[in-house]
Formats: sequence, C-alpha cells, structure tokens
Amino acid sequence: KILETIFENHPQFDVIFILRPDLIKEHLPFIKKHGKRSIAYFWDSFSRIPEGKGTIQFFDKFFSFEPKDVKDHQLLFLPNFYSPDLAILKNDPSHFDLSYVASYDDRLETLEKILVSLSPLDLKTNINIIATKAPEVKSKNEKSITWFTDVLPRKETIRIMSDSRVLLDIAQPKQDGLSFRIFEAMKLGKKIITTNRSVTTYDCYDPRNIFVWENENTILARDFFTAPYSQPPVEILNKYSLQKWIVTIFE
Repeated sequence: KILETIFENHPQFDVIFILRPDLIKEHLPFIKKHGKRSIAYFWDSFSRIPEGKGTIQFFDKFFSFEPKDVKDHQLLFLPNFYSPDLAILKNDPSHFDLSYVASYDDRLETLEKILVSLSPLDLKTNINIIATKAPEVKSKNEKSITWFTDVLPRKETIRIMSDSRVLLDIAQPKQDGLSFRIFEAMKLGKKIITTNRSVTTYDCYDPRNIFVWENENTILARDFFTAPYSQPPVEILNKYSLQKWIVTIFE
C-alpha cells in the first residue's frame, strides 16, 4: 500500500535507488516499472544472503562491496564509506587504547581470542556489545565488556571511537568486503586492528595504521598503539567519503 501511494503521486521517477533489494524482492517487478533507471547497492555478501542474487535482474546498475560477488556476477564494485558526521577532535586526548562497538553475534569467540592475545600489552580497553536479547553464551572476559540492550545512538558510537587510540574491527564470517569501521577509522585519524585480510589489497591500506589480526598466535607490538597515526593522502581520504560514494552511484 505504501508503494502504491508513492507511485500514485509520482508515477515515474528518473532514478530509483534501493539498498538491500532482497528485503523487498517481491515488489521489485512493480517498482521497476516506475523508474527510468533502477540502481541497487548490496552491502552484504551473497554467501551470507543468497537471496540477493535473484534481484540483480531488476536493476540497470547493481553495486556491491563484496569483491567475490562483483567478479562472479559481473557487478559494479563500490566499497563502503565514512559519513560527514565524523570529525577529528584534535585537542582531546584519547582515554582508551582500544575500543570496539558491535552487535552480539558469532564474532564473540573471535573477540575473546583477540583480547587474550593482546592481554600481555596491558591495554586500557572499551569493549561494547549490543544484545537486544539475553546472550546465549556469556563472554569469558565478562568484566572487560559493557553490554547494552538497546542500539547505541550514533553520537555515542562516535564518542566511543573518538576516545580511543585504536579501533577494533571483526569481519563477519563469509564476507570479504570492508566494513564501515575501516573508513570511519581513517576519517577520525585512528588506527585499526581488523580480522579482514582483504584490506591489504585496498589503496587505503597502510601497515602503520592498519593491523591484520590472523589468529591467537598473532603478535602485536606495543609500538602500534604509541606510534603516531600516519595521515593518508587527501585524494585517498576523499575517495571514501559519502559524497564521492553518492556521485559514483548516480553518475
């Protein structure tokens, strides 16, 4: 009914843009009739959400941040971005060495291993997990984690990231596309530890700022936390902005 109301008032659009088209796949044939061009962006992998593959046919341009899906299905590659609400707080010293904000899922086990591997460094951490339902499995590092039952406001997430020297990013299983956190760290001038090995293939990768955690045998030197952040070239920073992302989508 909502779609019918929209198209009654505006029967034809120049462009129709849809994020995660799998969520409304049954309506896509109807939607496509009302646009001169239709564009989709998929910020998950088909390995995780296979329903997305069946929506490609309804779009003139189909973007994905997942390199494998782009190659296998002849899609257009476009990584995620950082939003304009991020800003470096130049005169505010960071109170934490490492921060993490994520929803509760099967990445908890990896988080446990990372915290254990970093324990010899005696870091001051700020680990936050959102669990809208009671967790099935409790963390072994329960005292190190702050649990939330509601989604954190965007401003609070930014505050947590801004108050840390290094951010932590744990990739979703079956996903090689880079999360927003990689680009948010770059915009905030923060280093980041990530489990996503594919980051080394991107032009924004700098081993001085980005450390790839492989497994519990991974050794990370204290210098990574104390050495200054290496500012990326302006053209690299601009490339991953929301503004540039929008231009690419609609060009």
